[in-house]
Amino acid sequence: MTNKLDAPGFRQMNIDEEKVDGVSFSINDEESNPDQTVWNFSLMTLHDEESKNFTKHELGYKYQIVLYKDSEAEIFEAIIGDVKHYVSNMVKASQEGLIIKKCKKSEEILNKIFRVRLMESLLTGLVRVAENKVA
Repeated sequence: MTNKLDAPGFRQMNIDEEKVDGVSFSINDEESNPDQTVWNFSLMTLHDEESKNFTKHELGYKYQIVLYKDSEAEIFEAIIGDVKHYVSNMVKASQEGLIIKKCKKSEEILNKIFRVRLMESLLTGLVRVAENKVA
């Protein structure tokens, strides 16, 4: 299977770290086929201004990162200097996941997301989502 990161949708996706607080990236099983993997990308922004007490270092923001395959998830924290580059590398490796800036609400958001298997909890209003499908 090939990952189409050179698709115009992904190249043009604006991941401005000052405006985007999280990114989810997952394979769209319904639209993928043996020759091509189709990815769903969700850009998230926190609504609660009080929660936006993000940890930023000179290299970038600190993120909580969840990488998952099937039912297993690896959760850790890291400083990411270039989110788009990080997500690109994960997609090239066929790795699905979610990254969200470390803040007061990030643990709560991650718990809610995984309690109902990723995207349903985004509807609770903790984050606003703009979805992009990229072939």
